[in-house]
Amino acid sequence: MPTGIEGFDRLSCGGLPLHRTSLLIGGPGSGKSVFALQCLVNAVRRQRAAGIFVAFEESPRSIIANGATFDWGLHSLSAKKLFFLDAHLSPTLVKAGDFDLAGMLVLLNAKAEEIDARWIVFDGIDVLLTLLEDPVAERREIGRHASSERISVGFESFDALLGGGLFRSTSTLIAGSPGTAKTTLAGKFAEAACLRGERTLFVSYDEGALQIARNLSSVGIQLEPHVESGQLLMYSARPEGIDAEEQLLKVRSLIKEHRPRCVVIDPLTAISKAGRLDAARAVANRLIYSIKDQGITLLVTALSMADDPRLESTDLQISTIADTWIHLSYVVLNGERNRALTIVKSRGTAHSNQVRELVLGESGPTLADVYRADGEVLVGTLRRKREAEETAKEARHHGEFELRRRELQFAAAKTSTRIEALEMDLQQQRAELTSYSGDPDVQGVSATDRKNQLRMRRGGTAGRSSTKAGKGRGK
Repeated sequence: MPTGIEGFDRLSCGGLPLHRTSLLIGGPGSGKSVFALQCLVNAVRRQRAAGIFVAFEESPRSIIANGATFDWGLHSLSAKKLFFLDAHLSPTLVKAGDFDLAGMLVLLNAKAEEIDARWIVFDGIDVLLTLLEDPVAERREIGRHASSERISVGFESFDALLGGGLFRSTSTLIAGSPGTAKTTLAGKFAEAACLRGERTLFVSYDEGALQIARNLSSVGIQLEPHVESGQLLMYSARPEGIDAEEQLLKVRSLIKEHRPRCVVIDPLTAISKAGRLDAARAVANRLIYSIKDQGITLLVTALSMADDPRLESTDLQISTIADTWIHLSYVVLNGERNRALTIVKSRGTAHSNQVRELVLGESGPTLADVYRADGEVLVGTLRRKREAEETAKEARHHGEFELRRRELQFAAAKTSTRIEALEMDLQQQRAELTSYSGDPDVQGVSATDRKNQLRMRRGGTAGRSSTKAGKGRGK
């Protein structure tokens, strides 16, 4: 069965096996849901075949909103041809006793017969299977309306990479090694929210509030004025000795007290320092979902010891549920250590897949394009050197262009002057020709006399001398 995805059908020698089950597996943000949804859209449009999309992880509303960012015309497809089944788990779901999927399969079978479906997608079925294997685990899925409003991360170049900023009421994860500027980006996000007039909560588990404000001021991020105005509430605590449940209750209390529109938790992974890791994971999931359910935009940081985003795995494993995942790393080259930023995923956003250099300066963080030369990424001094070389090259080309332009202008002016002189000479010759041709006294004389008359008109006497010499020779 062809998928209609260019290149894949050729690679797979025709598409997916007919009447068989195919497993699509990959890390967070690798495009699983997009691939599956595109298969259904192509089936409806090209094969006139119906399909069913069973959503275990995201609500159909979110999936449709994400799919609308592609040029598929998803909203124009009839529900009789493309049916979405909302199967994402209830926040209150508790496993009790033995159960199976028989009831849902009966419903799906009836729907497939009704619309004559030839495709069915189970998206995020591992979410359900994980719950079935662990009776203690709880998985919640967001129950809100998807927002199309964009908000700034804090600086324009970063917003551009995200296709215009973050979606309102979504969750963003910034992961990276120590010192890669996770807190700096979190602080910039908080400052931008306060400048928009939005109440913001900043929870820190690594440093005190005063220390964070002091450190961020060195890179142009000013949080103290917003703390003094009451716009920003900064809370700091040491997670050692306090279990994750207590941290959850405290954050919920702060949210109820401050009523923020934006929340920053830096780093969320710190709640795993006390108590069991599996309990901390469950708390992290509940915290993220509960904040999003209230329509609050959330940004969390997480410590990762891997510079390669493909190897990133935080202890809390929150990268799978975050709407946007940003990875920070180091690029060590030519004796320098520089920071790099990559957007691993951003649901519903046509985001950039390019690596950018993160530069911290007195006016705040900025993103710079990286250069590639001979297969290497150039950042820091090497990037600035290459930029200087490119600038000098451009200036040299501009100078050469200006010089050549002036030479051509001079040559054109010279040629124009010559043409004007020739035109004046031509006009004089034409005038003489007209005068000569219209004189009736000239018509009956010989050619020699005509020449002599012409010379006489011009003031010459050569004709008379020539005549006398001729007579002398005759005698």
